[in-house]
Amino acid sequence: MDISTYIESGILQDYCLGVLTGAEKESVEDICRQHPEVLEALTQLQVAFETLVTDRPVWAKSAMKSRIWDTINNVNIEEQQDPARLPTINKYSDHYNWLGIVGNLLPKQFRPGRFCKVIRDDGGVIQLLVKSSTDFEEEMHGDLRESFIVLEGECECTIGNSVISLKPGGYIEIPLHVAHNVKLLTPTITAIIQRVAV
Repeated sequence: MDISTYIESGILQDYCLGVLTGAEKESVEDICRQHPEVLEALTQLQVAFETLVTDRPVWAKSAMKSRIWDTINNVNIEEQQDPARLPTINKYSDHYNWLGIVGNLLPKQFRPGRFCKVIRDDGGVIQLLVKSSTDFEEEMHGDLRESFIVLEGECECTIGNSVISLKPGGYIEIPLHVAHNVKLLTPTITAIIQRVAV
């Protein structure tokens, strides 16, 4: 792993802001234990964030309020299950709602391999409905924030040196500049993959 690239990826800032999933948080903590320079960078960021919040409490309250309203709005859109108005996926997404939105787009008879359908592409956010009977090869992104939620099936996602098991409802965000792959634990998996331009 390229330590300087990892430090510059934004994952440590996300850790400080508390926006990582439990699995992502554990991954950062594992890497900090293995690489003292990453721990040092994280410590410096935590001090900087603490200073920022102390010096500018109004900004912190305003940003937090906006984030909370965005999350509530996204949950409301998701519950409406309108295929013409898709929300973004996040750690609060409900896979049952997503199955209601995209279930009729899945093939009636699935042949071994991979089915992939673009369900949203608005320039900044691309969402793909995927059903696969094959593993997902290793890849790395530097300009796209990738995340996915499992709708059906089970898998293991390897991100750097960490392996995270996911079942239906499991959500994960992939850090920038970190190699990752997905191994199926069931014959097939159905998921929503989301890519957001950085």
